[in-house]
Amino acid sequence: MAEPEVSPKLLASTTGNAEGYAQISWTAVAALAAAVAFAVLTLGLAIVAATERRSLLEPGLLVLPALAVLLAFVARRQILGSEGTRTGLRYANAAWSIAAVGGLTYATYLFAIEFAVRNDAEREFLKYTSTLGQLDPANPLDPALYAAVYAMVPPGARGSVAGPADAAGLDAGFKDLVLGFRATELVRVCARNPGAVTFKTTGLVDWEQKQRLITCTIKARMACPEGDFELVVPMRAEIEDNRQRRWAVNPSKEGFVTRRRLTPYGWLVEGVEQSGRQFTAGLMTTLGTPGNANLALDAYVLPDSDPLKASKLDAAFKTSTGGRLAVAGAFGVAPIVAPNAEAVLAELFARPDGKPTTDAERRSFREVWANPQRLMPPGAVLKANADTATQLTLRDGKVSLTQAAEIVLSQEAQPPPAARAKVVLKLPAAAEAEFVAEFDRLRAEAATAPRTDTPPEDFPKAVRVVPWRVARIVSDLKPVPVAREGPPGGPGGGGGGMMGGR
Repeated sequence: MAEPEVSPKLLASTTGNAEGYAQISWTAVAALAAAVAFAVLTLGLAIVAATERRSLLEPGLLVLPALAVLLAFVARRQILGSEGTRTGLRYANAAWSIAAVGGLTYATYLFAIEFAVRNDAEREFLKYTSTLGQLDPANPLDPALYAAVYAMVPPGARGSVAGPADAAGLDAGFKDLVLGFRATELVRVCARNPGAVTFKTTGLVDWEQKQRLITCTIKARMACPEGDFELVVPMRAEIEDNRQRRWAVNPSKEGFVTRRRLTPYGWLVEGVEQSGRQFTAGLMTTLGTPGNANLALDAYVLPDSDPLKASKLDAAFKTSTGGRLAVAGAFGVAPIVAPNAEAVLAELFARPDGKPTTDAERRSFREVWANPQRLMPPGAVLKANADTATQLTLRDGKVSLTQAAEIVLSQEAQPPPAARAKVVLKLPAAAEAEFVAEFDRLRAEAATAPRTDTPPEDFPKAVRVVPWRVARIVSDLKPVPVAREGPPGGPGGGGGGMMGGR
């Protein structure tokens, strides 16, 4: 007899709730996936980096192991608290191990690379600044300055010079870099404070590595009797086949100095330097007006005079011209000229090499002085002129200021040919002794003096009118080829200064 047919029933196990069955935790699977993705990506990128002979610098990869550790932690909590309804503990543990070990290893690798780069960059920066503390502004071929310039030449271009002592080679191949660097506030301050400048690095920022190149920025602080100066110095390192890094300081048109806090001594230096620039600008403005050659000689060159006194005499002369015409005829319009004017002009002009000037050079300079728009500020004719330096020198009881300029050699050609020049200012002996005493007093107090972002309240009184006189105008009278004038290769080219002119 056949058994009765029994209707099929669903087994309890098919519902997913049977004893002994547990779902796999999705967080454990996700944790393992993130950990494996990190391992695979890191291995692949490491192979590419090794092929390109560069370090593997991908900090973003650390997001994956961090995520894997977080998911593994959540998965373990879920599984251990599920009373057997969740599984996947092995996945969570594997993800935790891969992410923790791999992530920490890679993070340590990144830290080691950054530590090495930081040490290298700081060492090269301090080596660079050690030369700046030895600057000699009186020496046009100052080996310390050229050593600092050499440190700014890209390593791949240094083969064109014999080394940091090759001043001629650096002038020939990197003239704009040399001139622009001389114009920077960094150089001017160091040159005024030889042996009294200290540098301290405060951090390394914005560093990254591309194929065969590392770029970074050093933050530092420079201290001297003039005050405290915060610096931001971009640097680069070219990586050779043997993984050696060849460092260079990057010139910066914006300047290295980002903030200044000056002592009263520093503010006095600033005021006297500014007065020298204004005095030189007044000379050029006066010479730029037709018929003012004699006035400029009296106002800015001859002793026992000044621009205000000379201008009053000139105005009085011009207002009395009508009366003199009636009495003396045409001869009444001749301006008063110093009897030794020719000799003064002959002595005023000098060559940069210190050799005696020739008759032809002196004639050329007299023409420059006698005709308007011939002595000009830097950049007026040579638009990309990197030589914009203003240098106040305080040494051996003497105060002098040198301001860059341009001499227009001929106004017939367009654009007119121009030569580089320097206007050198001095103080009368009595005034110089007074200013030197004031400089010495404030410098002696500088160590304990307050540093401020703005001048002291009595600053306008302290910086009274400085009785500058033009001591000489220096030029080789050789036209600068305009085609060779490029953008200022030096830091701080333009407006007085790297790397921040004042």
